[in-house]
Amino acid sequence: MLAKSFVLMNRSLRVDDKLLRLHLLRLGIVGIVGFCMFLAHVSSAVVGAAGLTFFSQIIWTTLLFSTLAGATLFATCVTEEKEEQTLGLLTLANIRPLALIFGKFVPRLLAALMIITVVFPFTLLAITLGGVTWSQVWAAYWMLFAHIVFMGSVGLLFSVVCRNSGWAITFSILALLVFFTVPPLTASLLSTAVNNGISALGWLKDVFAWMRDASAFVRTGEILSTGFNEGAFGTQVTSNLAAAAALCVMSWLLFVPFNRGLEASVEQVSVLDRGVRLTKGSRRSWGQAIVWKDFYHVAGGPTCWAIRVVVFIPIALVCGFAANDFGLDASLFDAVGFSLMVVMLFGAFPIEATIIAARLYRREIKEGTWPILAGLPLSIAHISYAKAAGGLLGLVPAVVLFFVGGLLAPGRVAEMLVGSASGGPAVLVAIGYYLVLFAIFLHLTTLYSILLNAWAGVLLALLTFWLGGCFMGPIMFLPAMIISSATGGMEDLAAIIGMFVYGTAILGICFGLQVLIAQQLRSIAGRR
Repeated sequence: MLAKSFVLMNRSLRVDDKLLRLHLLRLGIVGIVGFCMFLAHVSSAVVGAAGLTFFSQIIWTTLLFSTLAGATLFATCVTEEKEEQTLGLLTLANIRPLALIFGKFVPRLLAALMIITVVFPFTLLAITLGGVTWSQVWAAYWMLFAHIVFMGSVGLLFSVVCRNSGWAITFSILALLVFFTVPPLTASLLSTAVNNGISALGWLKDVFAWMRDASAFVRTGEILSTGFNEGAFGTQVTSNLAAAAALCVMSWLLFVPFNRGLEASVEQVSVLDRGVRLTKGSRRSWGQAIVWKDFYHVAGGPTCWAIRVVVFIPIALVCGFAANDFGLDASLFDAVGFSLMVVMLFGAFPIEATIIAARLYRREIKEGTWPILAGLPLSIAHISYAKAAGGLLGLVPAVVLFFVGGLLAPGRVAEMLVGSASGGPAVLVAIGYYLVLFAIFLHLTTLYSILLNAWAGVLLALLTFWLGGCFMGPIMFLPAMIISSATGGMEDLAAIIGMFVYGTAILGICFGLQVLIAQQLRSIAGRR
């Protein structure tokens, strides 16, 4: 078994070594760390303990990108063999499930851990800048190591259970979101209940408090606090490694039941895809056939509409209940409505839109059907906008729930539209900035997904967007200062005019990215 595992591992390492996107990811992280080091050097003249600020930026950046990379990288360990229909060949080669899992999982784990090793030398500079101790450094890197192993085991489990990479990545992200959000909220709710006299729930509160402490994000906050002097092996490290071992064993045990007979089938269709095909509404295409196709095969159709509603409404209810200090009073509807708006705007909308943008062209390019689609008597622009319209129909539940939240919290909506003493219409302006900037990110994701693949495109788009924001942000603030001084300190008017100027510039950038996307699509259509 070991010999077969090492053969698979060697093959995977050689393939990963030739992938440009992994090297670009590491290079991008080094660029981010270098920029953070420059900021720390500039601020060291006026801020004490600049090393702690630099160290915090390194750890949070590494944690963020390792989370994104881990949630997408490991979820394709086994599904890529299923999609390429090579799992049967591996079975005929007498490669056991344990050997296959070991040979596919370990190279991905090494690739993810390379993210940590790339930034480790820069951490030593943080110690010289002051404010950071060796105990914080070792605790932080053990935290990152355990976190990556745990995320990898979650992705591995869904890669074994699911039939394709799209659903494996989706379920991995949802599972991690539940793990990082539900225990803290539930622990706070149970703590309030215990303080109000319900002592019988004390043991359950301790359980969820322990699960909350197992989060890498909670542990990071503890490590980066001033005066940290604990050991490296805390609750988070031991629990994450133990859970990773249990999930790997579960993946091994479930491999055969969930993958029996896959090598005998020509086309593998997920359960949700079967539901889409059997739905009466999906048997007859609409007048716009391309819109219909992408609504069902990219956005998921009505089945995924229902799943989104079932997932996001409980999250918004729990967040609203927590924001209302777990009280059952008249302000609960306002808190739930506002939480529903926030969850939809900053949770559901960006996640769903990113997934749709990453998957928009990948199926046609991967299966070689894009030249056929491009051969229709329609322009590339018409086909592209029709595909985008079909994919964006998947955002209908998020938009509807956002407006439902506005109906539940009319006072908050009035503050955003009319203004108040606390913030004025600046909240609405900030949302406008967020939406127009997010449009650039979606175009970058679509472009990179065409050049590389769906999930590498998301990571590279994040890196490009982050670096572009760091270097272009100060330049973008300059017109706002000029407008503010020209209007005599009228901040609200300056913000509105600035948003119009920025929106126009960003629309020009989006148009340029659309031209690049169209060129790549024409190139792919002409090569086959």
